[in-house]
Amino acid sequence: MTSPPPLVLPSSQQCLRFFTSFTEDQTPFLHLTEKWQNEWRAEISASQHKIRSRLDVQLAMQGETTSTATQLDKACADWIGEVVFSKVGYVEPGGALPTAEEVDVYVVSYQAFEFLSADERWCPNLPVLILGEPFSDAGCVTVESFLRKLQRTHEYFPKARICVQNPHNPSRPKLQTAEQIIQSTSRSQQNSPSLDKTLPQHATNLLDIHADVANLAAPRATHLDRFQVLRCLGTSGITGKQGSFGEAEPGSQEPGEPDDIYTTRFLRLCLRFTILGFISAFSGGHCDVLNGTWLRCVEGKKAWIVASGLTTEDFVEWANTADPLTWCPHGKTRIIILKKGDSLWMPPGVIVVHAPLTLRDCLMPGSMIWDWLPLRNIANNIEFISAHDTITNEDVPANLAKLAQTAAEMEEGRIETAEE
Repeated sequence: MTSPPPLVLPSSQQCLRFFTSFTEDQTPFLHLTEKWQNEWRAEISASQHKIRSRLDVQLAMQGETTSTATQLDKACADWIGEVVFSKVGYVEPGGALPTAEEVDVYVVSYQAFEFLSADERWCPNLPVLILGEPFSDAGCVTVESFLRKLQRTHEYFPKARICVQNPHNPSRPKLQTAEQIIQSTSRSQQNSPSLDKTLPQHATNLLDIHADVANLAAPRATHLDRFQVLRCLGTSGITGKQGSFGEAEPGSQEPGEPDDIYTTRFLRLCLRFTILGFISAFSGGHCDVLNGTWLRCVEGKKAWIVASGLTTEDFVEWANTADPLTWCPHGKTRIIILKKGDSLWMPPGVIVVHAPLTLRDCLMPGSMIWDWLPLRNIANNIEFISAHDTITNEDVPANLAKLAQTAAEMEEGRIETAEE
């Protein structure tokens, strides 16, 4: 297995030259916000009209039905009903960092992100949209070719199952074989080729294909030492079954499996996954249990809707709602449009409440990721998520918070030793 090429970090001047040449009209990057907003608005407005029209008809027919699927459809209408786009903050290496009160998302080039991440003072507390990375496998994998790879995988592992969003219990995904998924996606594509012909909960939404069947490249910055915490923890001391394409169920503890073995297996599964959503697929507001994630848009388009400016009271209200996935923070939803070639960084140590909506069939590899710097925040967040496990659609290992606390203590001890 070949290792990734070493990172050659660009200078601040090189980053600025990249931004200057990023647009055809040579418009300074600082003035692109309005242009992006207009592009995003055109994209989401058309989608909003189609989905809302369909939802209004369907919900009127269902009346006061309180099924989970219906409630989640209503949540989708709420999240996309307020078309407020994220305030974009351009991050210049060496420059002043916009505050969370000023912006909802940081925007950087891949070069700037590498440059910033190499500096341990850079520890973002907002989502980061990363642009322009020239992935070596760009254009090599499509939704169709990925499904073919999935089909071939099924031939080798016919009993293997994949997590698929369950419209009747979205907080706990259902498990299907690759063959069942291929059949359902074929029906979905035949019956629902556009946003106005399907409801969000009727679209196939593959949440976490743990087998890296496409072997898609990760953003180069993820190979920096500071981001190797999960890999170290997830690949050491594993003696149980490894990987979800064996007989073990993904994201679940096997009978008799010790907690520590299950936790390390769980972490290993989180090192790489793929999500595949078909047009109009929607996930209700939730957070990732490990509270640190990167995603890369290989094909398609996604409206990544995040909650911005949440207060402690908002988090408490969300966590104590009977069904958190149907909750919507009215007035605080912000939309980021992810298109082919973009990457999204939901920073470690920050609970990012997000509700993605697929605008075009969308394939996205990703990984959970931890950073040594905010490990204490990560551990505290996991304790909160463990106590309110319905705010995530993932399993929460019993001793995950303890493991994170131990890792934080080890890192704090390392820093103290270095200072001495």
